[in-house]
Amino acid sequence: MRLSGVSLFASAELAWTSFDKPSKIFYYSVRKNRNKIHPTQKPVQLYEWLLKMFAKQGDKILDTHLGSGTIAVACQNLGFDLVACEIDESYYKKSLELIKIYKT
Repeated sequence: MRLSGVSLFASAELAWTSFDKPSKIFYYSVRKNRNKIHPTQKPVQLYEWLLKMFAKQGDKILDTHLGSGTIAVACQNLGFDLVACEIDESYYKKSLELIKIYKT
């Protein structure tokens, strides 16, 4: 069953949540992301989905652990302002390179 294009059924069950949207399992190809620059790098598509589901246009996004920078790419693609921090200088520099690649 769907309401406003969103399924009323979740892909998983949670014991407790304050979310007003159904949970969803996000599938993606690990092989596609062989050029990871961070050990826990998430795909841009995951961050885009999260932003579309839970952020409103005009929101400012805060990421205190930038890592690979894929959230910055997602914010850039969707028009969100992002404030981000990364303590590891090598990850920070690599994330800037990734953001630059996606920008062009």
